[in-house]
Amino acid sequence: MYGDLAGRTQVFIAAELLGLFLAADLLRESPATKTAAIFCDSKPALCQLVRGERGPLLAQRTARSLLALQERGCDIVLQWLPSHVGIVGNEAADKLAKQAHSAETPLTDSASSFDSTRNNHLRERTHEHPDVRVAAGRPPPSTPATGFSCRERGLLLAMRTHSMSPAERSHRLRGASSPNCADCGVVETLSHRLCECPALGEARKRLVKRYRLVALPCVTLQALLHPTGYEDHRRSALVVLQNFLEDTSLTERPL
Repeated sequence: MYGDLAGRTQVFIAAELLGLFLAADLLRESPATKTAAIFCDSKPALCQLVRGERGPLLAQRTARSLLALQERGCDIVLQWLPSHVGIVGNEAADKLAKQAHSAETPLTDSASSFDSTRNNHLRERTHEHPDVRVAAGRPPPSTPATGFSCRERGLLLAMRTHSMSPAERSHRLRGASSPNCADCGVVETLSHRLCECPALGEARKRLVKRYRLVALPCVTLQALLHPTGYEDHRRSALVVLQNFLEDTSLTERPL
């Protein structure tokens, strides 16, 4: 668990999800097994499995693997097991932690050297951020909290970090045969695809119209990928951007 630059608490669950995925792999290699219990000490990892398409990709793959085993006739139970149970030192630590969280425990507002060091380190990391807006303390608006699937968020992040693969990038990094746009013959960058390619004129008109309806700029790549203003306006604009990507087959490009 760690705090990110925006102050949100994030939880690392990839290792636990991978363990569940490997357990499903072992069961798949043992077709004679008809009943199985998989134990896991991570509640967040187990919770991600029930989120379906809204969960991270590894959770989606794990859930699909487990469902395939059930359809094959294997009765699977996922069981949460507290990691401290049966270990004397961990049980004592768990007991003390519960006591510390009771209402009777006095609180202090004094700051330790660790607190100040952590804050100073966070400030330094922010100032060293490669995006000058973040480094200056004015980061671009984040993606709205609701309204997008994990896949759609990943696609938007890939474009914002320039890891989407139009023809120019595929040619430069992966040895694709041509860097040119298949529709108009010009070197195909992400900016060309979204803002310039004449073959996508009709789809782009719909995109521009929607951005203008909510008074958002839409001339540059930066404006398209980082809409500003109210969250509902940003959400509406990004939904239309996702539709544009579907219409122009950009969603099929490798990341």
